[in-house]
Amino acid sequence: MDVYTEAIVSLENIAFHEWSEDMGYGEVFNVDVDDNWMKNQILKAVEINAELKMYDEENAERYWEIVSQIFGEEHSFDFEKYEEFRNIISKEIN
Repeated sequence: MDVYTEAIVSLENIAFHEWSEDMGYGEVFNVDVDDNWMKNQILKAVEINAELKMYDEENAERYWEIVSQIFGEEHSFDFEKYEEFRNIISKEIN
């Protein structure tokens, strides 16, 4: 899996946990969301970000901006920034 795909998959995974609540799956999926789950997601994001920086500094910054909002004080998933990032990455892949 290339780094662009890994970036999108990691964000989709994190976003799903937020969306699952609205879709009625919150109890099933979010029961595992604890400090350890968050730590693992952040560490994976750090790896992806480091790899992205080697190839594409601009997209690494976009990726990290989204991740830092998710795990920062805001704890928010900026769907607009995510969609923009996803579209840029899709163009890079294709």
